[in-house]
Amino acid sequence: EYTRFVDAGGYQARKYWKQLPSWEEGMKLFRDSTGRPGPSTWEAGSYPAGQDEFPVSGVSWYEAAAYAEFAGKSLPTIAHWYRAAEPSATSFIVQASNFSRQGPARVGQYQGIGPFGTADMGGNVKEWCWNETGEGQRYLLGGAWNSPSYQFHEPDAQSPFARTATYGFRCVRYTGAVAAEVLAPKARRFRDYAKEKPVGDEVFRAYAGLYDYEASDLKAAVESSDDSSPDWRLEKVSFAAAYGKERVPAYLYLPKSAKPPFQALVYHPGASAMQLPSSRTLAGLAQLDFLLRSGRAVLYPVLQGTYERRLPPTTARPEQRTRIIQRVQDVRRSYDYLESRPDIDRSRLGYLGHSWGSAWGPTMVALEPRIRAAVFLDGGFYSSFLLPETDILNFAPRAKAPVLMLNGRHDFIFPLETSQLPMFRTLGTPEKLKRHVALDTAHDVVVMRKDVIREVLGWLDQHLGPVGR
Repeated sequence: EYTRFVDAGGYQARKYWKQLPSWEEGMKLFRDSTGRPGPSTWEAGSYPAGQDEFPVSGVSWYEAAAYAEFAGKSLPTIAHWYRAAEPSATSFIVQASNFSRQGPARVGQYQGIGPFGTADMGGNVKEWCWNETGEGQRYLLGGAWNSPSYQFHEPDAQSPFARTATYGFRCVRYTGAVAAEVLAPKARRFRDYAKEKPVGDEVFRAYAGLYDYEASDLKAAVESSDDSSPDWRLEKVSFAAAYGKERVPAYLYLPKSAKPPFQALVYHPGASAMQLPSSRTLAGLAQLDFLLRSGRAVLYPVLQGTYERRLPPTTARPEQRTRIIQRVQDVRRSYDYLESRPDIDRSRLGYLGHSWGSAWGPTMVALEPRIRAAVFLDGGFYSSFLLPETDILNFAPRAKAPVLMLNGRHDFIFPLETSQLPMFRTLGTPEKLKRHVALDTAHDVVVMRKDVIREVLGWLDQHLGPVGR
């Protein structure tokens, strides 16, 4: 379909490019890998062999808008896109969508069909939408094949000139006029952390006390083990939670390339863990495999509110507070469990958080003194206000352990200036023991895997010490 646009002279016909600020500059940029007009992923004016039924990708917002004009259609507003995608069905759709990290797929190959019959709104390629952010960016929704699955409902926005290989689009045809306010820019508002101050020490001690719990028997059990991987042994374990009569399931990965006692990190996943119904499909393993190959153990707990421990959504503040406290206690209880294992070096324990787990990283580090080094991938301060006793701003100055923050410079979920840097500056870690690296990508830095591996392993070698072989 897009080839028909190219072959019909779509890149030479100004009438389709109504939004482009400079025709001449745009036509210099919108070239394929061989200099011909077309998407950045094409060659010699055509798509890769065998991909005729794949979504077009490597196009800018301007190219998407020009094609829509050619086809007599429109790019969807974010309101229409979300209405068709139905984020409330996320847990069903993402399981059957292309978040494979293996590459794009033929349209409809995956069965993650939306309630109105649309295919691939989750994963495959990100989709340009009509609206601006108010700062010149345009929205990209749905996530791509190499995105974490929570990006199905988390918005992204990038320069309308961006032509990354994962950027595509779909069109809509409206049955009537669209209201101006639906087409208008949709700006995100962030807290001004430069003007906010954390609570004082006395108040903070009262807040911290809410997360304490009585020491008790872990009643730990190894429920199953799997030695099939050449790089690690996987044990499914469980232990008593710090509250009620619940148990915390967890997955302990033990490296085969090192000798015990092992260094170990507790892993807090991103928000995908709140969408998937079972820990049989763990999210975030791309953040873990290189750690195991480096000779470090990783404990992946099934935290309150995730996987088979999912809870129904709530807007009740007391219930939200209880869930946060229990999740923090699950992380702290995970360190209790690691300390109980003779094959783990209790003096060299770390923390690794991804996105959601990184946003809450300062709270975990502030409340858990056994963390000797922490890595926050794709984290930052939230834009919204939280209850004071759960507000990460109040915990960040009390986080003293060495912290490495790895972020995307173009992250729309946790923007550099309004989210990442305020968190980094607020951390109580001495300046020489904290490091912030902004990679040239959007949210999910693992797409720059080699850079991530180099930074993370170097940080852990420095602050937990070399691995014993």
